Amino acid sequence: LGLDPQALRTWQPPEDCRTLIERWIAHARDRYLVSAPLDDMIDGPCRATLAAMTEIYRAILVRLADAPHRSGLGPSIELGKLTKIRIAWRAWRSSR
Repeated sequence: LGLDPQALRTWQPPEDCRTLIERWIAHARDRYLVSAPLDDMIDGPCRATLAAMTEIYRAILVRLADAPHRSGLGPSIELGKLTKIRIAWRAWRSSR
């Protein structure tokens, strides 16, 4: 689309910026699906960390899909501390 970082920071032109971000989101989702079988190759003690980090980044991706303009205009997309604790807890529990 020929956009530079400044175009994304100012979200101009909006249609092109949205299209680019949506493409990046689709690519990231595809990479999650393609790489999922590799999770079984991770040692047991490390699986909880992998699961937690994957869930955190997927949740951020969902938020970005809901508000693609925030990719450049801010504030940055983050998960709250409590949400991250819940994700970590679920990952730890599932690894036991």
